[in-house]
Amino acid sequence: MTKVATIDKRKVLCILLAAAVVVASLLVALMPRATDADTEGTVTGQFGVNLGSVTVGSVTLYNGDDNATATSMDPTSSYVARVSVTHASTLSFLDKIEVTAYYDANGTYDVADVLADGHAQNGVVMTWDGSDNWTLDDGTSTTWAIVTAGCDDPASLGAQNTYVFKFKFTVGTVAKESDGAAEWHIYAKAWDTSAATADAYQENLEMNWYGAITVALSGGSYLTFGNNNLGASDQASTNTVSGTYISNGAYDRNIRTAGTWNGATYTVALDTDYAGIPGNGEFCLKADDDSDIGGAIVVRTTYVAIEDTGTITAEGGDSAPGMTAWITLGSTGIAADTYTGTVYYQISNGS
Repeated sequence: MTKVATIDKRKVLCILLAAAVVVASLLVALMPRATDADTEGTVTGQFGVNLGSVTVGSVTLYNGDDNATATSMDPTSSYVARVSVTHASTLSFLDKIEVTAYYDANGTYDVADVLADGHAQNGVVMTWDGSDNWTLDDGTSTTWAIVTAGCDDPASLGAQNTYVFKFKFTVGTVAKESDGAAEWHIYAKAWDTSAATADAYQENLEMNWYGAITVALSGGSYLTFGNNNLGASDQASTNTVSGTYISNGAYDRNIRTAGTWNGATYTVALDTDYAGIPGNGEFCLKADDDSDIGGAIVVRTTYVAIEDTGTITAEGGDSAPGMTAWITLGSTGIAADTYTGTVYYQISNGS
């Protein structure tokens, strides 16, 4: 009998299943593993912390002793500008403070008028630089000054957030007089390290008139008229007086003399009629701020102006060289002697 081969279906199924497993395994091997994928991404974050604001609470002028407020200033005198500054964090974030004392012709405060640079007549800019250094911009002045010994800042900026800073300064000789509507103002501005700023001011301060004079003879120890005969008229002094006048405003040049001049034995009196014609036993003086008798005035025992048109000067002052005097003697009553008396030159407010 011929045998017919038969296929075992169970074996075939097993072979097919095994092949499927192999194929599936290969597919899995070829697929990327989940652990190999990018499962996260990154970006950089940023945030800031606000330092808080800087504020200038007040600006107040005090006298040089720092014990009372002041509403006016005198050239050559010292004052203290108190500036109250607050920082919402601590004062360690302060960068600098500027304080400007300045002249304002119309007297009305306007931040646009604040002086940018120092000037002998118009004011100064004072700076605290954040590290106990105090400086002053006075232009070409030599008489404004910062008095560092009287300035004050906190010992530790980081220990507090409010302090009253003190700027002590000396006013220059020709700081402009605040006559008429004019006033002086003090402006303060503070910066912090983030460049934030704040400001405040004190307005309507007065600058009082100031004047100074120095005189010297062109030669000798006395203003000398030589030896004169009785009745001599308008004899010029053989030497002259040189005067230097310094003022922060309008000024007059004045003169006076003692009412009696004394000799070794006798005295002679100044003619007090002031007509230029002395009586018996009297003498008369005339004077001017130059050598031209045409503009001379009769000298009195009280001050009279020999020039009344002076204006604000530079710090070096106005020079008046060659100021001359003239003497006239009465025709009788003056004994032979050498007489000496004092002649006074003065600068006064010409407003």
